Amino acid sequence: MGKNQTKKAIVSKSNFQKSKKKVLTKTEDVVQAQKESQKKDSQLIAEQKKNNDLANELIEAQKKLDHLQSETIKRVMGSGYLRVLVHQIQTDKIRLIAESMSNYPIYDAEIRIIDLEKIKNCPKEMVDGVEKLLFKCWEERTKVYGNKQINSRKIRPINFTKKVGADNINLQIITTSRHSTIIQYSIINPKTKKHNYRIFEKIENNYTLLEKDLHDTNEKIFEQTFPYKKEIEFYSNEDL
Repeated sequence: MGKNQTKKAIVSKSNFQKSKKKVLTKTEDVVQAQKESQKKDSQLIAEQKKNNDLANELIEAQKKLDHLQSETIKRVMGSGYLRVLVHQIQTDKIRLIAESMSNYPIYDAEIRIIDLEKIKNCPKEMVDGVEKLLFKCWEERTKVYGNKQINSRKIRPINFTKKVGADNINLQIITTSRHSTIIQYSIINPKTKKHNYRIFEKIENNYTLLEKDLHDTNEKIFEQTFPYKKEIEFYSNEDL
């Protein structure tokens, strides 16, 4: 090999070494940058975890606060409903009881019992195209028991007695309290002592079923017997 060729080879090798060194330096820079990026990512993830943990703590704290507020409202206003049951059926009379189905007090409970047999002869009139019942007659022939506080899961006797015969006893029971209006429809058979009932919470014109008997009674029986899930329309003599 001539001197010129040797010199060129040495220069080429030197340039290669320099290029290699630059590449290695660049590679190290990239690796270092990746490490720093991973470190920042780890820090970001750690911060996000802290934020998530804090958010979860706030959610749990809000749940506890909501629960405490709900408990306070229930204890101040009352909650739940009353169920009216048959306590005793004798040969000539029936006795009723009111049972609290609530874990909280029921305040200012007023129970109105409407015996359909007693109001069936109340005068009716068509007023503005709607058949209405004379309010005075309806009011006089219904029985009201209240205003009482009934504590959680307690049973109270109702001073309601009725002579019984062979026919079913059909009662519409309206229970108002500080926090709700409850409508119960009861069909009582004196012979079999079977009590078929439906209990609804009434909010404006909406009826929400709370409880029903276990006899699998056909709904049509209630629809045929009562103004079922409907408000009774009234008139007074001044309306005529």
